[in-house]
Amino acid sequence: MATSSNVIMQLLTLSTAALVVMTAVSSLMVVARAQSCTDTITVELPNSLVNDVVEECKAITNTPGQCPVEFPAMKTTASDYTAPLSCPVSIIGAGTGGAYVAMRLIDTKTVPASDICVFEATSRVGGRLYSLRGLGKNGDLSVDAGGYRTWPRFTPVTHALITEVLGLGVECYEDEDPCEKFNIIDKDGNKAGFATMPEEMMRRVTDAGVRYFPTHKLVSMTKVESSTHLHFENGIKAAAGRVFLNIPQRPLLEVLRGSESLLTPEQAKEAYSGAHAVQTEMVAKVYLYYPNAWWYDLGLTNGEFADEGDATNMPLKGRYHDGHVKCADPVKRTGCDGFLLSTYIHDYAGETSMYFRRFQEDRPEPVTIVSNNTAEGRIFLEHAHKRLMDYHSALPAGTISLPQYEINKKLSRARAPPEFAVLATWNIATVGSGGGWHGWTDLDRVSTAKFPFPESLNIDVINEAFSNVQGWAEGSLQHADAVLKLRYGIESPWNFTVSEGRQIVAQTQSKKCEEESVGPVLGGGGGSDDEHLCFLGETRIAMPGDEAPRRLDEMKVGDVIRAGDDTDATSVVTEVLVHPVGRTVDVAVLTGGAKDVVASLTHPIKVGGAWLESRTAIEQGLIAGRIEKRFVAQYYNLEVDGHAPGASASEHSYILADLNDSVRASGLGDDVTLNRMYRRQVAWGADSGKMKTTTAIGVAARGVAAAATLATSTQVCHATATAK
Repeated sequence: MATSSNVIMQLLTLSTAALVVMTAVSSLMVVARAQSCTDTITVELPNSLVNDVVEECKAITNTPGQCPVEFPAMKTTASDYTAPLSCPVSIIGAGTGGAYVAMRLIDTKTVPASDICVFEATSRVGGRLYSLRGLGKNGDLSVDAGGYRTWPRFTPVTHALITEVLGLGVECYEDEDPCEKFNIIDKDGNKAGFATMPEEMMRRVTDAGVRYFPTHKLVSMTKVESSTHLHFENGIKAAAGRVFLNIPQRPLLEVLRGSESLLTPEQAKEAYSGAHAVQTEMVAKVYLYYPNAWWYDLGLTNGEFADEGDATNMPLKGRYHDGHVKCADPVKRTGCDGFLLSTYIHDYAGETSMYFRRFQEDRPEPVTIVSNNTAEGRIFLEHAHKRLMDYHSALPAGTISLPQYEINKKLSRARAPPEFAVLATWNIATVGSGGGWHGWTDLDRVSTAKFPFPESLNIDVINEAFSNVQGWAEGSLQHADAVLKLRYGIESPWNFTVSEGRQIVAQTQSKKCEEESVGPVLGGGGGSDDEHLCFLGETRIAMPGDEAPRRLDEMKVGDVIRAGDDTDATSVVTEVLVHPVGRTVDVAVLTGGAKDVVASLTHPIKVGGAWLESRTAIEQGLIAGRIEKRFVAQYYNLEVDGHAPGASASEHSYILADLNDSVRASGLGDDVTLNRMYRRQVAWGADSGKMKTTTAIGVAARGVAAAATLATSTQVCHATATAK
């Protein structure tokens, strides 16, 4: 057993820096213990780093199923305070990117597992993939409070990693044919939680011998001879030969501020410039648990709904298919309990989540369990329930395929509010993330942001924040592959080519852009989102010959499409435009064909031999349809034959296959010349002189002063990451 004098001597050997940290953190407690014949000193973890959502929940409710089970435990390594740890390869952050780097280094036999150390600031694996399990009355439901799905068209590496490398099962995220988006499931077919991906990678690497140190928050780095010394908040130090920082913007900035001695003034300026080239987007998600899934009783098992809110009214922006629901009869979908995703909102200023701020527990973790066992919880749950009932009671006739009396009867049975809620608020106070995801603010700094440190320091950043695919774990994975090839010559394991993606600038102004524009902005926003001349990406376009119709969001510049009344006539796509919206807007739903087509109210269509705005065509009874409110993530449009604006043979249009090829849509795009020559919109006839135009791909939905000239780097005023 260690004596008091031994303990004192051990304490005296601690570095001055470690003692300062230990003194500063009031929750630290020094503990002496014997290991073999050598005394070591360990330190109790600061409370700010310990994930306490489970214990916090248990403190307010003992109702079974309201509190999640503990997060999966990994093999960990004890820290030694007597000397710096020797870690030839040090990975900071046990998120997707960090776990993947460790796994690739081991799988390719590039670095021995025992030479790799993974340090994680919190007590769990996954980063912003945050899965809560063991919920619901039967303890068999899960909630993804962070990242939640894979979409192979946008996230091919993520999907291949999950299915091919890790061998995990997947199921359709929503009811669609063919299935395009997927959840992770366990061996029994139950939804497992998206954090299963990094958890499985960490399990494999720790089993192989990688040393894992949870609750080790990096605060600074210094150079000592040929090694980089890593200094952690709990007093531990580690000597590293190469460092991979799997941390997003705000944690990186914290480390930079403590590590300026590592860099020359010019190098520090470059690193800060790169780190500041992005900003964090604030995200809020709300899952409501009902012992009776009343939306299933109404047949609402797929699709989205939305109703704006404010500081006193909870905003609704949900999805019927997202939350985990289990039914006694899965075929008939009866006897169901589960979660309804009532709200999933995000913006850079955090304005849309203002209602939720006061309900979040004052702590660094993003998740708060809101229980009906507390008075405050009941206020939240009753209000949320009333918002949902009011919304669904007022749905237009025909929205739900049941007689109105049946709808009213089923809603009347759903009198009881949800029993509890999972509230996830990803904001600047969230340790290890500082927000939900990131967007560029300066495209001139993209390269610097991806590689902020001099190559000679052997320090790389691998994170979604500084990648080609911001807002997805895919970004971390793609950048990890690029860095591993650059530093070690490790080839990507994938048998497909990964697109570099298109980089756009996120919102850079506090005011809404339309307040600064003069007159409406054609295709680029303006007074309202209704002014875009666009369709949803799922809209199918008629192709020449026997070629099957193709989705609008799959079109590419140079594609040849059908044009005109002659089935042999063709035109060329000269621009594909994407207009992010990210809010509920009025839309025109054109019906009567094989599939409904959702268009902006002012998009010109040719019906009855005349060009009319879609709204006008519906109002005049020239086409079947209706006007309604829908949440629109983004709109798509085409410019057709823009290279030949005066060509008499082209009507600069494309044919809507979903309306049985009977309706033609304007293909003028955002081209100012075309729109002046072929005035098909009321706004152009009223005051075309004040129109502004943008022609680069990726233009945002809410007003643009000018478009960037590069097709792959588009300056925008407001944008959300593609297909959240």
